[in-house]
Amino acid sequence: MNVNSIKKYFTIYNALLAACIIFFLGVLVYGFPNSPSPWFDEGINLGIARSWVEHGVYSMQVGPNEFAQERYLLITTNYPLLFFIGVAFKFFGVGLVQARVVMVGFMLVFTVLLFVFIRRYYGKEAALMGLALLVTFAPFYGNGKSALGEVPGLAYFLAALLWFDRKKPWQIFMTGFLFGLAAATKSIYMLFLVAAVGGEVWSACVQKKIDRKRWFWLGIGMLIPIVIWFITLLPEEVTASFFQKMAQLYSNPYKVEHTIGTNVLRFFTESTPLHFLLLWGSFLFVKGIRRLRSLTVVEVTMTIFIVLNLFFYLRTVGWYRYFFPAHLIVIALFPGSLIEWRDHLNIPRWIKIYGPRFLVLILFVLQAGNLVFHAHDRLYFNPEPQQFTLRVKAAAPPNSTVTVVDNPVLAFLLQGMVVSQYVQTSPHMVVGREPFADGVLPLYLVTPDWAQDPYLSLYLSLRGKYDLIVHGAEFNLYRLHF
Repeated sequence: MNVNSIKKYFTIYNALLAACIIFFLGVLVYGFPNSPSPWFDEGINLGIARSWVEHGVYSMQVGPNEFAQERYLLITTNYPLLFFIGVAFKFFGVGLVQARVVMVGFMLVFTVLLFVFIRRYYGKEAALMGLALLVTFAPFYGNGKSALGEVPGLAYFLAALLWFDRKKPWQIFMTGFLFGLAAATKSIYMLFLVAAVGGEVWSACVQKKIDRKRWFWLGIGMLIPIVIWFITLLPEEVTASFFQKMAQLYSNPYKVEHTIGTNVLRFFTESTPLHFLLLWGSFLFVKGIRRLRSLTVVEVTMTIFIVLNLFFYLRTVGWYRYFFPAHLIVIALFPGSLIEWRDHLNIPRWIKIYGPRFLVLILFVLQAGNLVFHAHDRLYFNPEPQQFTLRVKAAAPPNSTVTVVDNPVLAFLLQGMVVSQYVQTSPHMVVGREPFADGVLPLYLVTPDWAQDPYLSLYLSLRGKYDLIVHGAEFNLYRLHF
């Protein structure tokens, strides 16, 4: 390799690209596998994958040879992710490390797809900007490294968008298939199908032509993953209440009312929603100035999903992860809007050259600072669950029967013990047997503080029958008096 070839690769662009990659990989391995903190929904997903591998039952185990029956109320993250976690458990054993290695794999795939997507539609400079914003975005790691469906579903969605303009029937079929997998990954991602249909309708209106052959292959591709998804949720006996409860769950998962005003206000008073509003507002501003004539079918599809995701978020309890998917998509669109702003709007030349870069640099510094500053927060790093389970195993004899209340993560981590669990998975459903319902008191109980737990606080009179033998920062192990 001659000197000119070496200089070719040692450009400022490649140096910045390498810096982003190194930063990304460093944050990925930070605190592994206890970063971020293992948490409730992840425990359910891991429990389902474990039951699938160990017992051939696609549900969460709640006791010896007992499994949650109402899967359609329990399984919100499905086989497009859980299949890969199950494979990891099958070949490398059941554990948090194995599951999170799968998640790191999905994060790597998503990052590559995002970079390729932005570079293809907006150019290499925009791709570098998007990568810089993604790898310093703290929620990407908080949601991405946990065994949750958000990032895997978005990876399938981006892959589908990269195939969106293919013409051959098998390619159109694969595009639909990827959209179907994206939708089947997580319940809320059924919105992907609506967005894809909306994009196709918009394209047909622009071209003043309906491509029936394309719609046929796209629809067949979408249908297959959705049929599989539906089968995984079917109860042993399908009744009218099955459809009623399923509709109730998806229309209002947390049974909350009058949240829209509060959640709208968050976009003007809280940092994460403000960040989202800045990025998306920039995209909408540029498209509005150009009178929407520059919108592509891909941008229309993504915008439809963003709008639908926001409508869903406004009706929830307000946790940021409910609009996190839209947030990542906006990160993919924002750099392109900066390039379009620079190249097509009548603004001073020095602003065109330095404005977008300076803005991304400010966001990069702020996001990286926020990520580093909060790296040791319990939300982003928490070894307590694994440490606590080791203390439980040391305090209780091997193969002891332990009842875990409202903590599916601990139920998953307590391997080598006979675990029963009672957990309220949502306002719509409680799974497992009540610990005190049949009059036989459990020998061991794992729970938060007795008086603080919603279920155990109803049985304060029984607290005197138990000794606290392991006290943790978040959890306790109680043993029945002998």
